[in-house]
Amino acid sequence: ELSNQAVQTRFTYQNARMSMAFMYNFLFRNYSAGKHLSVPINFDLRPMMGRIESPCLLAWGANDCLMPLESAKQFQEKIPDSRLLVIDEGYHEWSLLLPKRFSQEVISWIKENPYAAS
Repeated sequence: ELSNQAVQTRFTYQNARMSMAFMYNFLFRNYSAGKHLSVPINFDLRPMMGRIESPCLLAWGANDCLMPLESAKQFQEKIPDSRLLVIDEGYHEWSLLLPKRFSQEVISWIKENPYAAS
């Protein structure tokens, strides 16, 4: 019962952090947030993916409601030399909520792909 309680507490905490990031963007960066939200709605980016020539790390939150994980899988299929990193506890803005984890993942990926940083 204690472990179940811990999972529920963590989930609630993650939801609260996601809500705070979401609200921050819409309260203080509303123009930018709205503009970025319209891209996946108004444009199909998949035809452009094959033109990406640089190594690419797709860092995705498994719980992303804005851009579902299926989108990431489609992007990975179309982008040559790409790697999909899925963060189980992540949402759309997981990199803002888990900055240390994000930094660690990016640094690790750059070390594996040194030509990606040039």
